[in-house]
Amino acid sequence: MSRSLSILILAALLLIGCVPEQRFAWSPDGDRAIVLEESNSFLVDAQGNLVAELPALRKVEWLPDGSGIVAHQITYAKNWNKFSNLLGEERAESIEKLSREIPNLLETATLLHGDGLRPIDALTRLAPDRQAELTTALLLASKRDPALLPNPDREAQDIAFRLHDLILMKLPSNLAERDPDADPASHLLDRGLQEIGLIRVSPDGKAAACSRKQGKQLRVEIEVVSLDDQFETFVADQSDDAFTWTKDGRALVTVAPLIGEFGLLKQIRRVSLLDAKDRPLPADERTSTGLLTAVVPVSPSVSTLPDGRILFAADSGSLPLKLSNLVFDTRLYVLDPDSETAMVVDTAKGALPSNLSHFVPSPDGKRVAIVESASDAVAVVDLDSAQTEVISPPHLGWQSRTLPSWKSPTELTFASLDTETGNVRWTLWNAGTGALSYLSNSWPQVATAAWLQKKRETETTSVHDLFR
Repeated sequence: MSRSLSILILAALLLIGCVPEQRFAWSPDGDRAIVLEESNSFLVDAQGNLVAELPALRKVEWLPDGSGIVAHQITYAKNWNKFSNLLGEERAESIEKLSREIPNLLETATLLHGDGLRPIDALTRLAPDRQAELTTALLLASKRDPALLPNPDREAQDIAFRLHDLILMKLPSNLAERDPDADPASHLLDRGLQEIGLIRVSPDGKAAACSRKQGKQLRVEIEVVSLDDQFETFVADQSDDAFTWTKDGRALVTVAPLIGEFGLLKQIRRVSLLDAKDRPLPADERTSTGLLTAVVPVSPSVSTLPDGRILFAADSGSLPLKLSNLVFDTRLYVLDPDSETAMVVDTAKGALPSNLSHFVPSPDGKRVAIVESASDAVAVVDLDSAQTEVISPPHLGWQSRTLPSWKSPTELTFASLDTETGNVRWTLWNAGTGALSYLSNSWPQVATAAWLQKKRETETTSVHDLFR
């Protein structure tokens, strides 16, 4: 591998951990939004006023009819007996068995990699795809024998086991009238030790796809779950954490490297999942069809537009590439999955950031909002005219940690900096007038502080970090 390519891949990997995240999500008709915080979630109205407090959620996707959400929720339990009951007998027995092997595995990892690594990092090097199971087994073993952890970090008794749940939560229009001490009704769809990445609800609202992260590996396992209990959860594909439903809701479009795990050469493919009656196809009848191959120098992203075309970002160069003189010119493309042809969105040179991993198309598919992790700028591209408008300029030293969200086809919300106070605001932009308004004026400053970042925060290495 050339030195220039190695440096490029390393830079991309370093950016993965500090990228814009979902902080809010608007309902399909724009009358309500979910706002996500570390320990709470909130339902607000169209003006940003609190409607109801919700349990802590990590990621959400609204149902097409606006009646509720599919969400990632973490369930905690400090007691192993309680946790094992939640986990299920078969998986709990597997963790029990693995925990008894932890001392031997730590000894082996130390011999191979030295004693300078955290215990979980040492174990993960032995089996990179089993980080979640190893983390849980290490925690169980250290609760029973605190001496397994290095001094002075022997506080494992205070750390909770974690389950990553996919839930369906109904949010009726009269939610504000409910008992404030009662959580909205939710239904468990899927449960696992692996962290959930993306969530995508099918266009008809009958199924959802979610990714499960496979330890330190970049590839994820995509699971498909029924939202009305019509079929059992099944694994659809292994790919990068980038996928979207086709317009008919019977297949996924995924992105995966052609060679290895870190390859820049990606295949965009269509994976058939359901038949005409929305029943899962037998495993041997599911087909994976390559639609096109592209050079994707950053974390990939794909979205389905209302007309069925697929929006993605890729390098505009042609193959073969001469790696010694590699200079990327990343552009937006629109792919017709039927004809398997892609057309470039011909924006002016230099009009877009070099990293196009974080884009969000408008509900009508006419515009796309773009943010990047290297600055706090927000741009909007008209997909028909390819005209680009920077609706929030960059500010020196500030970086975005928040994905924008469309309130309507002509209204976009995003995080912006108040240069006079240094506060972060939830900002609403109107495409018709260009006007900006602010939905978080009455909120405490701390509620939006993490939406932009001034500088990289110092990483900690306490015992609580060992099990994150």
